[in-house]
Amino acid sequence: MRGVYEEMKEEVSVVKRLKDYFGKGKTNLSKLGFFILFSTSISYAVLLCIRLAFKPILNTTPTNHVIQLVVIMYGAIWLAIVYFEFKQHVRLFLFKTIRRKLLPAVLISIILDYGFNDQNRLFSGGVWSDLYDVNVIAISLYAIILTIKKLLAKKDEPETDAADKAQKYQFHSSPSLGIGGTDSLGREKFAKDLAAILIDRMAIPTDHALTIGLYGPWGSGKSSIIDLIEKQHISKEKIIRFHPWYMGKDQNNIIPEFLKLLISHLENRQSNSQQKLIYGLKKYLKFLTTISIRPPGFIVNFKDYMSNPELSKDFEDAQGMREHIIDLLKAARMPMVVFIDDIDRLDNKEIQIIFKLVRLIADFPNITYVLAMDEKHVAKSLSQLYSKDYEEKVGLEYISKFIHVPLYLPRVDSYLMIKAFQTSMMKIINDYTIEVENDYIDFLGGIANHFQFTPRNMERVANIAMVHMPMLKKETNPKDLLTLLAIKIDNPELFAFIYKNSSVFLGEQKDEVVLKEQREKLYIQFPSYISLLNKLFPALGNSSVNKFLSNKNKLICSSVHFDTYFQYAVPSLKVSNEQLQKFYTAILDSDDEGGTVYGELVTDLNREEFFHQLWLDIAPEQVEKNMKILKFVLDQHQDLTKFNRQMTIFINEMFKALIKEDSDNEKVTSILSNYKDGLLIAAQLNNNGIKKGEWAQKYIFAHMDLSVLLEYSDDDVKSAFNLWAFSEENDIQNIRAMVSDWVSKNGIWKIVRMKMTDPLEDYSFAFYNYASLLSILPVEVIEEAVEKIGEISSEVELKLFLRTGDFRKEQLELAYMHSTCYANTLKQLTHSKGESWTYTFVKAAELLCKYGRPENTFNIKEELSKHYTQ
Repeated sequence: MRGVYEEMKEEVSVVKRLKDYFGKGKTNLSKLGFFILFSTSISYAVLLCIRLAFKPILNTTPTNHVIQLVVIMYGAIWLAIVYFEFKQHVRLFLFKTIRRKLLPAVLISIILDYGFNDQNRLFSGGVWSDLYDVNVIAISLYAIILTIKKLLAKKDEPETDAADKAQKYQFHSSPSLGIGGTDSLGREKFAKDLAAILIDRMAIPTDHALTIGLYGPWGSGKSSIIDLIEKQHISKEKIIRFHPWYMGKDQNNIIPEFLKLLISHLENRQSNSQQKLIYGLKKYLKFLTTISIRPPGFIVNFKDYMSNPELSKDFEDAQGMREHIIDLLKAARMPMVVFIDDIDRLDNKEIQIIFKLVRLIADFPNITYVLAMDEKHVAKSLSQLYSKDYEEKVGLEYISKFIHVPLYLPRVDSYLMIKAFQTSMMKIINDYTIEVENDYIDFLGGIANHFQFTPRNMERVANIAMVHMPMLKKETNPKDLLTLLAIKIDNPELFAFIYKNSSVFLGEQKDEVVLKEQREKLYIQFPSYISLLNKLFPALGNSSVNKFLSNKNKLICSSVHFDTYFQYAVPSLKVSNEQLQKFYTAILDSDDEGGTVYGELVTDLNREEFFHQLWLDIAPEQVEKNMKILKFVLDQHQDLTKFNRQMTIFINEMFKALIKEDSDNEKVTSILSNYKDGLLIAAQLNNNGIKKGEWAQKYIFAHMDLSVLLEYSDDDVKSAFNLWAFSEENDIQNIRAMVSDWVSKNGIWKIVRMKMTDPLEDYSFAFYNYASLLSILPVEVIEEAVEKIGEISSEVELKLFLRTGDFRKEQLELAYMHSTCYANTLKQLTHSKGESWTYTFVKAAELLCKYGRPENTFNIKEELSKHYTQ
């Protein structure tokens, strides 16, 4: 069952649609309605005249030929009407005007005439009467059709009633919070008390004006207090609002404009007793106004011509005119309050004129002046006129001579201020579906408490947030963005300093001198912001920054996202969240569609950035999506050796997300096995710590193909080869067989380069690697390979060979190790204690005994046996 509210809403909607039919917009509705009513009356009168004039004809019976002619003409006319109505009326402005304004009047008048005056209704008369009946029925149907069409059209349009608009946060563009007669910051009592003072003052006749100073910093709510008084406590008839700031650059306009405003106010409440007063004020105004007489450059100032006949016939001087006005005002007994706002926006000479106005020029009885100003700012401006050293004290003393009653605006309750800020910001967050953390309300309270916003700055922060946050909600962190916007409103110089010195805040400034200078400047100019800036930019306080988390969370301290915070859109080379979502959607639809979108989004300039964003956006729980993205990327880029750094990181991180503990990971294995560089990727995963079920190692063991792997460069394949060839878990006999088969066709040196290291740098490590090579290469194969080189028994000989360049480095290193390893191993075993032997040395000695020349390892085996026995 529908509620009363829904029914009322529907009725209002229908009325609204009918109003829209007869007139567009509220502004023109009353004028259009009057025009239609007037036109209906005229049309009705015309119809009555026609009915009287043609009554004799209507009572006659036409001949057959006349009937045919009339029917043909009648049909043609109606066809023309239908054509113009449904085909051409959009093009014909005149017809549209007639249709909108005159047609409703004609329709109404015809229907009224038919209902009241036609005695042969509903085909009860002759031929002419029947034709008229057809007309009226057609017109009625036409009116019904038009109404239905209009209502249906309006039904499809979105409702934009005030109630709906009020639900969404709107920009604060009003001059004060109190302009609607209410205030959310708890200042109603102060406004009420001030209004009571003004009312008591107006109740008692006075001979002079009273000046009240309403003091408060810029944006603290002085205008709001004035608005509250005007809306709630004092009649508008007794209030004059004067804004001298509106007078432009000509300071001489201020006094004349005030007098014009006073005259206008009196004229609005004019009575016969005020005629002389208005006349006197106009004369006074004329005396004080600078008259410019053309041609340009020739100016006559009536203040310099006191003997002007027009003025001197009633008064001898300005003082006489002023005294006459004072007498009239005393007699009139018209108390008034004059609010003069925005004084602190004026320059020093304009401020001086305002004080002269209220205490000299317009010091009238029964008038109370309330001057709203920032006392310190006004004092500084006046000190430039009256103090050589610009002492603020001199300006304050000047103000005190003119202000009778100084009132200081009470400080806004911090709780109410914080609550108002939280309310307005959360409205924006909810209206624009901006994702925030659960503690965001507390964060807003902290921001409001830190910045100590004035009411005006609170509105400005909300306004600028309403612009930036919806546009950048997917590209920035909402906490960091709002903090930066608050800095922009509270201290624009600091905002500019952050932008211009990004390297200092991001920890990228390498020049220590520049870094020290900029930090000192920051601490001197903006000391109250240091703690806040250290939270935004940890590097500023020499704290470490987790780059992965700062990038993933889109923090301002990330060099990837920093520039986005200072723009209204995503930087051209940065990949936006919207673009990523478009890519994901295309990938999930089909690889072809994904390829098209990928080609549009990714270029050589932003490829690194694109894969960086993909990496940050990995969601481990979205397995199917991750599978498709990974497969697509591997299909698009078949050569792993050409991957940039971010592409490699993304692929490794994606595999990390996909590989599961205690699972065969069949789908992941399938993706990698179909990729020609799968072994290289598996090696990278193993090196990067993918130990889940030793998946990467098992993959390499199961899919090793030396013919494919060793086609790559040594650096690319070294990791995968060593993992496969020298793992204790692998079948060493199978490995020796595979390696021997490959060496027989391709030679030994590719394998040697995979393992051999420089003995001149670290002999022990080189010995271990040589012994490991013996485990997969028969010693006979090694001896055959180094036979041409011969024996190299010392480091000196090795260095000489290296300088000649007759052999490659790995050939000489292998020959040197083959020549010296047996003797050096035995020497170390016999001349040092077992406690000094490292694990790698013992392991290498064991491999040497197992795979080396038996005749060369006999004594080594004995020494090892002694060691084990002991």
